[in-house]
Amino acid sequence: MNDQKIYELMAKTSDIRAIQIADALDQELTDVSAALKALVDEGDVVRHAGTAPNGQPAQIYNLSHTFMKTAEYKAIKAKLDAAPSPAVSSTANLAESVPAVHAAVPKVSRIDGAIAFIRLTGKVTTAELKQHMGLGSGASPASWLNTAIQDGRLVRSGNHWTIGVGRPVANEAPQKPPAAAALETTPAAVSPATAGTPQTPAFRCGLWSDNVLELQRDGVTLTKLTRAEGEHMNSFFNRMLATTEPV
Repeated sequence: MNDQKIYELMAKTSDIRAIQIADALDQELTDVSAALKALVDEGDVVRHAGTAPNGQPAQIYNLSHTFMKTAEYKAIKAKLDAAPSPAVSSTANLAESVPAVHAAVPKVSRIDGAIAFIRLTGKVTTAELKQHMGLGSGASPASWLNTAIQDGRLVRSGNHWTIGVGRPVANEAPQKPPAAAALETTPAAVSPATAGTPQTPAFRCGLWSDNVLELQRDGVTLTKLTRAEGEHMNSFFNRMLATTEPV
């Protein structure tokens, strides 16, 4: 890990986070965190608690006042002042940095646009994704796409991003049955949980024409059982009710 690069990033960006440094240097987050810990222990860098753009708690890093008095810092500052910033600074520059193949894509949110870009490309690096999203040197794609990672739409492995398997099943709309299958409602098998106030979650079950027993709550499929499994469950309920009947 090149400490000089970390110093330069901190000199350009105050209140920087470890993930921003990892993205800018195209390094693993674990390696960057280890390097930052060493710099904090040496007194060149200070750390304090802060908040990421997505509202989550984060560790914030800055160069220490002691380091900023050294000749090394003055040399870094002179170097940065003499060179133009590589960050995208205008809408015109952003338009030039985005590949022409995406120019015809309708305007969408930054998150949806990033997901579409990854799906189209197949596998992208953090640097490529950062350029496509038009993020500056102090921003991180992970800060914007954390929700998409959590719900399974995206997968991040080191510095590479790919499309995930999708949202969890609980968040998906229930699939419509095939036209050839007719739902046969079975009121007798409905759980006693259906009784109560109107606020009680709607519970329903049905036996399909292909002998699949399906249980749903609020339109979301809880489980699908074979006919044999359904009969086994029904036998259990009958035995349970028989033991609770008054003498």
